[in-house]
Amino acid sequence: MCCSALKWPAAEPARFALTKAVLPLLQPGMLCLADRNFFGYALWKQAQATGADLLWRVKAQQNRLPCEQRLPDGSYLSCIYPSDKDRRCKANGIKVRVIEYELKDVEGCEPIYRLVTTISIRSKLRPGNSRLSITNAGRSKRPG
Repeated sequence: MCCSALKWPAAEPARFALTKAVLPLLQPGMLCLADRNFFGYALWKQAQATGADLLWRVKAQQNRLPCEQRLPDGSYLSCIYPSDKDRRCKANGIKVRVIEYELKDVEGCEPIYRLVTTISIRSKLRPGNSRLSITNAGRSKRPG
């Protein structure tokens, strides 16, 4: 979760406690960014209920985001579920937009990055692209 006015504690339990305290402060017109260790159904549902836009990175191996509808810009719609049982029954799902991208010309980076968002604005990708390619010319190391 990104909030420049807060200093996030180093200990993981404290970070999640602070996150839960900050989420109710979100409101429509805000953009909530979160890194991959924050993604989960309950936290997403709580953040989405605030009306803020969400843009959260998820773990690349998050394979529980199957493509339900490919969008013209290459992103796709999927659903997240509170449990495996709900997923199998397609019950209690929350519709999300998934954006996959690669960092080209950057040594040591993961092969695929994945973002989940509530934002439905179409990007300027060519139709048919399944992944957004970001060229990071001039950088030979992964950013710190």
